[in-house]
Amino acid sequence: MKKEFRIIQKEELDEILRKHKKWLDTNGEQGERAILSDIDLNLAILNYANLRKADLSYGNVDWAILRYSNLSEANLHGADLLGVNFHEADLTGADLSDTDLDDAYLVSANLSNANLSGANFHMASLNNANLSFANLENANLKNSNLRMANFYKANLRNANLSGANLNGADFNEANLSGVDLSNVDLENTKNLNNAKGVDK
Repeated sequence: MKKEFRIIQKEELDEILRKHKKWLDTNGEQGERAILSDIDLNLAILNYANLRKADLSYGNVDWAILRYSNLSEANLHGADLLGVNFHEADLTGADLSDTDLDDAYLVSANLSNANLSGANFHMASLNNANLSFANLENANLKNSNLRMANFYKANLRNANLSGANLNGADFNEANLSGVDLSNVDLENTKNLNNAKGVDK
């Protein structure tokens, strides 16, 4: 059964974000955590929004614009993030496992320590993204743009990077065991010899 999402007005969303900020500022003693799992955020414009520790799990965030927003430690598990714009967004420690980020824009986003296991990044733009210490096990990065991305100590076990643009990407101490690197030019990658699971 397809999940139904509730459509809300901007005023209600602003009030949810106001209460969430108070919840963060008072360490949960006042205000209310933003739970947006049942709200339709398709095409929403939320630039610079503070959604740290918010719950957007299994939500519909397709084609939303969240440039420069703070989603650190947010729960986005299983969310639909098709075409979402996370340009320079802070997603450190966020849970994006099993999300659909097909064609998403994550240029210069901070995804360090994020859980990205099983996420679909097909055709996504992740150039200059910080993916250090991120868990990308079984993630689909096929044909994605990973130019200059930082994968320091990231776990890419069994990920699909076939056809990806890895020009200038840094794999220092990354786990590349079982990674599909077919149709990939590895000539200009950095620290590939320091990665684990790569045939030297």
